[in-house]
Parts: sequence; C-alpha cells; structure tokens
Amino acid sequence: MPWAGRMGPSLLAACLAAGAAGCLPDAVDPPEDGGDDDTGVPWPGDDDSAGADDDTGPVGDTPWPEPDPVLGIVTVSRWPEDPFHAEEARARALFVEGGIDARFHDPAYQICGDRIDTDGYFASYTYPNLGWFDFWDGSLWDAEGARALDVGDAVTIGTEPPLAVLEAVADGSCHAIDAAWFSAPLALGQWAWGQDYDLGISGGADVAAGTFAGAVELGDWFVPTSHALDEWHVVPMGEPLALSWGPIDASGESTMLITLIGPTDTLLGRVRDTGATEVPADLLARMGGGDAVLLLARERETRAPLAEGDVVVRARFEYWIYLTLVD
Repeated sequence: MPWAGRMGPSLLAACLAAGAAGCLPDAVDPPEDGGDDDTGVPWPGDDDSAGADDDTGPVGDTPWPEPDPVLGIVTVSRWPEDPFHAEEARARALFVEGGIDARFHDPAYQICGDRIDTDGYFASYTYPNLGWFDFWDGSLWDAEGARALDVGDAVTIGTEPPLAVLEAVADGSCHAIDAAWFSAPLALGQWAWGQDYDLGISGGADVAAGTFAGAVELGDWFVPTSHALDEWHVVPMGEPLALSWGPIDASGESTMLITLIGPTDTLLGRVRDTGATEVPADLLARMGGGDAVLLLARERETRAPLAEGDVVVRARFEYWIYLTLVD
C-alpha cells in the first residue's frame, strides 16, 4: 500500500472507539479503565455546516479559512520513535484537474489510505487559521470522478541526493481519484532541521517541468515538555489540558497543529508557536471519556508558483501523546 506506515488519525479513531487495546502492541498495556462511553455530546452551535462552531480558544475568535483552490498539495511528515511506532518520515502529493481546496490538510494520505466517506463525499482534516474547531465542521469534497494531473514520472524534494522522490501510484488503490504520488521512507540522515529544500516537478502532459528553490521549509526540532512520550497520561476532562514544548521557532514562520482524537469526537486546533497552550476544559469535556491520542505538530507552509497554478507545500514534525480522559 502506498500509504503504509504510521496509522492515520481516522483509522486510529476507529481503533480507539473499539477500545485502545485493539490498537496497541501486546508489549505495552493501556490502562485497565480505558473504556469509552460513546456519549456523542453535541458541540455548542453545531449544525453540521462548515464554521458553525464557536471557535473560541487560547487565541480568541478567529475566521474559518476561505475556499482556496490550488493545483496540488505536497506534504512532508516526520514522526519520532515512541513506544508504538518506529521513527519515520514520508512525503506524498496530490495534483487535481480543476484544482483542490487548500483547506484539505493532507488529502493524498487520507484519500488513498485513511479516508472518511460521508454520503459520497471525501472529508479531510481542515484546521482553523487560529483557534479550535470540531472535525465535522470541516471541508467536504465531492471527489468522485476527480482526475489526477499528469505532472511526470517523479516529484522530488531536494537534490544531490534528494531528500524524497515521490512516484505516481495509479493502481486503483486510491479512492475516488486515479493517481497520487508517494515516497518510500525518507533517509533520516538527509533531514536537516530548519533547512529549505527545492521542489522539483519532472513534467508531464498537464504540468511543465520545473524546480522551485526553497519551496519545502523544514521547521526546527522541538520536543513536548508537558508530557512524557513513553507513558499513558490520565487527563481530567473538567480541567484545561496544559501543553508545552520547546525550543520555540523564533522565526515566527511555524504554527503548531493540535489534533485530539477522542472516543466520540475529534478536535482540531492551530496555535502560535509560543511554547505553551492549553485545550479549553469545555471542549475537552465533549471528547468522551476513555483512551485518546493527541498529535502535537510543528508545521511550516509555503507555496510553489507553477505556471499552471500554485502548489501548497506543508512540512511538519509530529509527536503522538497518549491519554486516558476521565470525568
């Protein structure tokens, strides 16, 4: 499978809903009281439409991202080793005839492996500009029949040697689209923190060849300081969940993405890279009691201006923190 590797968020959510023991290796036992209650408590203001939630959070009310059609979306992700996964980095991309909404955060991964189908539509994680939102208030894409653009045999990140070579996968394994681009696991020794890499397009029938200097910006290394990575953390849902990390990215070019996947819902947040934030207690209380995972990621986003249209490039470094939510 082209998306093989670390379990994706919606697949993990399904595991958690069934009980975390089914998701974890036998060598590490989750807490005995980690069941979920499936209460399905609604979010305030929800009417199942984009932006319906009150998006209050540590940075206050902020606007929902506007529709933003682009030619393609390239994602580079790295995850450190933890008790359940080996250290790994991969890259993937999607180029769509007629464009794809840049609000979709990682569409190649999700539509080709970890998809969510909603009445024939494809739903992707969509993060706010700043603040917090419910996953189900995100963007929907009617992806059935979408055609992938021919951008050539390969998409490359970096040169001599490249950090990543992405090749087209057109074997029918992607849902609702005919092709996407995936790399093999990246050589971690070639990953240089805080450095820029060129984006290369080999060129095909739909998109001309080109190299875009510095289009892939890897953020600086960081580590969570509020939670150890090698243990489960019991978190009271009636209190704010404090998060901290360091060192911060003093350039101001990065933001922090927080994805909290609970038994009954998923919370998406984007906050400034200040070294600390908290998940508000009222939002945390609606996640449902039981085992959960919090993804804390530093991300930089850039754009490569191809003649045919912009390509959004996202590079992120992401930790997984394992929680048990309790009343």
